[in-house]
Amino acid sequence: MGISSKVESIPFSSIRRMSELASELEKEGRHIIHLELGRPDFDTPSHIKEAAIKALMEGKVHYTSNYGITELRHAIADKIRTTLGVEYDPASEIIVTAGGAEAIYLAFASLLEPGDKVMVLTPCWPNYLHVPKLMNAGVIEVELRQEDDYQITKRRLEEFYDPAVKLIVINSPCNPTGGILETESLEALKEFALEHSLYVISDEVYEAFTYDTGKHLSILRFTEIKDRVILVNSFSKTYSMTGWRVGYVAAEAMVARAMVKVHQNLIACSTSFAQAGALAALTGPQECVQEMKKEYERRMNLVVQGLNEIPVVRCNRPKGAFYVFPSVDAFGMESSEVSEFLLREAGVVTVPGSGFGKGGEGHIRISYAASYSDLEIALEKIAIAFQKLR
Repeated sequence: MGISSKVESIPFSSIRRMSELASELEKEGRHIIHLELGRPDFDTPSHIKEAAIKALMEGKVHYTSNYGITELRHAIADKIRTTLGVEYDPASEIIVTAGGAEAIYLAFASLLEPGDKVMVLTPCWPNYLHVPKLMNAGVIEVELRQEDDYQITKRRLEEFYDPAVKLIVINSPCNPTGGILETESLEALKEFALEHSLYVISDEVYEAFTYDTGKHLSILRFTEIKDRVILVNSFSKTYSMTGWRVGYVAAEAMVARAMVKVHQNLIACSTSFAQAGALAALTGPQECVQEMKKEYERRMNLVVQGLNEIPVVRCNRPKGAFYVFPSVDAFGMESSEVSEFLLREAGVVTVPGSGFGKGGEGHIRISYAASYSDLEIALEKIAIAFQKLR
């Protein structure tokens, strides 16, 4: 007897691998600047923590409905209506989950049969590539290109279509590129999905952090596709609540009912007092989010300028999230080699683009969810290190 072959086929996260390599150097006394994690460096706003503490002290420590506490589901429905103009029934179409990651898992587990295939726009968050394997499903990677500003056309989607495809995954704003799918790309995806009767998982966890355009764009702007969209979101990034593990999924009632069957057999419900904090996040003051967004944009400007001042490095200005995805292919090295070189030579942790799918090779991901001063120092160290490769 041994480990499941499905599990064995899934690689460890390249993000965690780089963190572990950095940890080994730190044990040797090296000072390391961590730019590998998608973890906001801000504290959770105080009114959110206070609401969770109050719930905890009031004894709200028991199971909730599998769907989540009623007040939070209503607040989520109100938020979706206000921001996206779409109606969801809080009683039957919204599930509070253990972060966006569980929401993604529920969608895959509820919709996929063995032999089905999933189309994924890459570069992408690695979970989209690996979790379908647990359902004995295949993955088709549709590479988005830097020179196309990470946009997609219906013609290109058709090039990758296979009759076994059941759903397509999109993430906008995107981890790792910081790209945003513009209206034309979203319309192409909508038409493609409707024509082939596909479900669309739309991961919108970075919706609060958009730059230049100033407004988040969702495929749900096309109301005719609503019943085929599984909307995934989270409190982790928007409110700096990564360790709280609270997210949500919104979907047509039949799909949501299937997902809650999986959910109740996985975790039963999201942590009760964490849900109270999430409720305070949605219904409380939102200035904290705007302050974080303003600071992220300041950091992003610093990082983009600094990287583009390094000869042969090309860095697009991201339109959302809190990552840059510079091209480093001119060094003639694999992205994993570049990241490991920067760790050794500069003491800066980045993530090789190869960990984000086929479209990621030749790039590295840098998170600017770190202090401005750390980013300034890191850029200096990266520039000096890259001089050794020229």
